[in-house]
Amino acid sequence: MSIQLSKEIYSAILEFVPNGLLLVNKDGDIILANRQVEKMFGYRSDKLQGQKIELLLPQQFAMGHSDHKNTFLKNLQLQPMESRLNLWGRRSNGSEFPLVLSLSPAVDEGRALTIVSICDITKQKQLEEENRIRAERLNHHNIAIQELSRSQFSELETTLNTITKKSAIVLNVARFSVWLFNDDHSELICNDLYVLSKNLHEKGARLKRADFLNYFQTIRDNVTVAADDAQNSSATGDFSEIYLKPLGITSMLDVGIFSQSKLIGCVCAEHVGSQREWSDEEIAFLIAMANLVTLAIETSARRKNDEELEEHKKQLEKLVDECIADLHEQEEALYSITASIQNGIIMIDDQYRISFWNEAAETIFGWSPQEAMGQKLYNLIVPEKCSAQLHKVFHQLEQPSKGSSQSKVLEFSALRKNGEEFPVELALSTTNKMNAWHIVGIVSDISTRKKATEELRESEQKFKAIFNNSRDGILMINAETRKIHSANRAICRMLGHELAELLQLRVEDIHPEQELSQIMEIFARVAKSKEEAVPDLPIKRKDGTVFYADINTGTVEISGQKFVIASVRDISIRKKIDEQSLQHIEELARFNKLLIGREQVMIKLKREINGLLKQLGQKEKYRTEQ
Repeated sequence: MSIQLSKEIYSAILEFVPNGLLLVNKDGDIILANRQVEKMFGYRSDKLQGQKIELLLPQQFAMGHSDHKNTFLKNLQLQPMESRLNLWGRRSNGSEFPLVLSLSPAVDEGRALTIVSICDITKQKQLEEENRIRAERLNHHNIAIQELSRSQFSELETTLNTITKKSAIVLNVARFSVWLFNDDHSELICNDLYVLSKNLHEKGARLKRADFLNYFQTIRDNVTVAADDAQNSSATGDFSEIYLKPLGITSMLDVGIFSQSKLIGCVCAEHVGSQREWSDEEIAFLIAMANLVTLAIETSARRKNDEELEEHKKQLEKLVDECIADLHEQEEALYSITASIQNGIIMIDDQYRISFWNEAAETIFGWSPQEAMGQKLYNLIVPEKCSAQLHKVFHQLEQPSKGSSQSKVLEFSALRKNGEEFPVELALSTTNKMNAWHIVGIVSDISTRKKATEELRESEQKFKAIFNNSRDGILMINAETRKIHSANRAICRMLGHELAELLQLRVEDIHPEQELSQIMEIFARVAKSKEEAVPDLPIKRKDGTVFYADINTGTVEISGQKFVIASVRDISIRKKIDEQSLQHIEELARFNKLLIGREQVMIKLKREINGLLKQLGQKEKYRTEQ
């Protein structure tokens, strides 16, 4: 691949990476900004050049950021971007947003520069805030569960009063009640109903199965009835005219109460006002309340379950904390220079005295031919540190026998008349003049070439470092053949392929077969020069396993060929957060099953004891039927 092609590739990558990227000098002046910075802050990149980086930060963060930046620049080391600042950014319209700002040092032409990688974490913050609110709600529920779990359960009516009142307050519902079936399940009888607005308890109301068949059937089959629109729900609509509308109840949430694996009743939350969508946490809370009612009923005459409830409390507390990690990456701008080269011709005799000095040599070194002729070459243009190197080369050229010719090309540092030291390329050859050996040297000032080559080498190394060290995977794919053209180390790690293996694959080889139709449509759109952000796309690893990623795509044309650039970000952590939330709900359900299973074991044990007593001719000690 040519140098020019490499530049185009890395420049294209610079524009398609998802993070904003700035190049800042030691005074905090912005030298370069990529397109993502424009999108984040609303400034055109050419307008940002020359501005202070503090322009992009709110006033309250600007001073602290300057102190951190100055400390960082005093200890420049080429290292991965590990200096991270959690700040807020300020857009051109004055609005602010959260970001992670990462600093990494760089040196260009002796200048200390800083690479600033900017990641907009608005969505992350929103997710964290949602999780925080959810955790607070769960914690609030857990505290209530813990408080109720510590109740003595000595007297059933008092315990139900406590449960209904606490539940109504925690859920902020108008009414919360406990209903139990009669012996033949033909009626539901209200054992306790708490009215929040009046701070009073009621009991004794009866619902007949014959009048509300749909509700009785639904609570029996589904255990949970979440009626956001209670007045029109198939399960609760029969209550509308005689119960819901007169009381202004718009939403109901009911959960069955079990004992000995049998449905014995339900707890009911009733909401007044605009319709309410019941959350998983609220359903889980009602499940916990139903379990506590079961426990209260079963332990009204005996208190045996304190240790199990305490263990349950600890398990709930462990499920609250979650964390998420972020990522960071680095990039830098690429530019090149060109320069012309002037050649000088110098000839020295066997005493190393200058015997010829052309005008180009005068231009290069500043000495006129009159000043240079007869001078020792070492005294005129060779620094002391290079004398030994040059003397060794001259000595090697003098060794061959007369009539033979030798040549040598070397680079070394030379001196101008003004004392400036600069690099030159010297092509040497020997010649016989008047029976004496002379050395002719063609001198090229390679200062510009050296500078350009070093800058180009450093720039390519920086962009290769950005490409290969990016935390996100990067693919470059031929738009016509769909074959992978280039890939960085991150995507190789993600897919489990060696680079050589990956470059033999096509787009369809790295996605699940069942998703290929959709993926081919997306690729076709992107290949038509359309940028597209594709969320939650399945990616297939070498071992056949699948993970999901957010992908930013775009196209670039290089040497007449069109390529698709894809930046791949693994979202496994985000999915894990969602899975952990689901696991929390499942854990509550398992707790319900634990209580039911425990009761079954106790009943079985009692029956076995009664059987033994009966065999011994003694009276049965335990009742095993409700």
